[in-house]
Amino acid sequence: MVNKQIGVEVLVVDLCETLFFEDTTVGLISFHLKRSDKFYWRKLALFFLAHHASPIHFVSKAFEWLTNRQFSKNLIIRLLTGVNVKDLDESAIKYADYLISNKKIPSVWATIARIDRQVTLVASASLEPIVKVIARHLNAYYVASELQVRDGAFTGRYRKDITGEKEHAILLKYGSGRLQRGLAVITDNLSDLRLITRAKYRFVVIHKERQLARWCQLSAEYIRVKS
Repeated sequence: MVNKQIGVEVLVVDLCETLFFEDTTVGLISFHLKRSDKFYWRKLALFFLAHHASPIHFVSKAFEWLTNRQFSKNLIIRLLTGVNVKDLDESAIKYADYLISNKKIPSVWATIARIDRQVTLVASASLEPIVKVIARHLNAYYVASELQVRDGAFTGRYRKDITGEKEHAILLKYGSGRLQRGLAVITDNLSDLRLITRAKYRFVVIHKERQLARWCQLSAEYIRVKS
């Protein structure tokens, strides 16, 4: 890695498996459910839907690959049905403390430290409660996926899922100026290809060497992560 300091106007950074070793959608829901003595069946359902050793997880991922639909993620979101918005916000604050203390990816944070920027923007398809708290920690702006709310509680459905749509979400929320000037992007998601192509400085987080093939046509600096 070239360690020179670089300067940009805007740094856009992903959250899951970029800032932290964690799928923060699953992580936040799991953290919230574990805080209560209730939700036994929801905890069990989350295990079968999200744990890599679960056959249900394997089947749902295969279904997603065949249909290009976010099947398991929508089922996981259903586990928040009836959960009070303020209660999940409280869990997000405590969960963020856990992430910052235990799940940082050091090489990514070291890269961020050498980027002199005017604005930081966390762009994540994870849930708004956790993205908002992490953005506050970084003194950053953010875009995130949003959940439907009715009478102060979640319905278990998305209001807006920005998976693969971060560029559009940034343009919609902050205008074209955020992406037209000097830009750096850090991500591990191939779905962010359109966004990272806009950047003057491109940083791709690589967890496994085989992932390099996905990015072979993109000129970028690779941040290799030791899990």
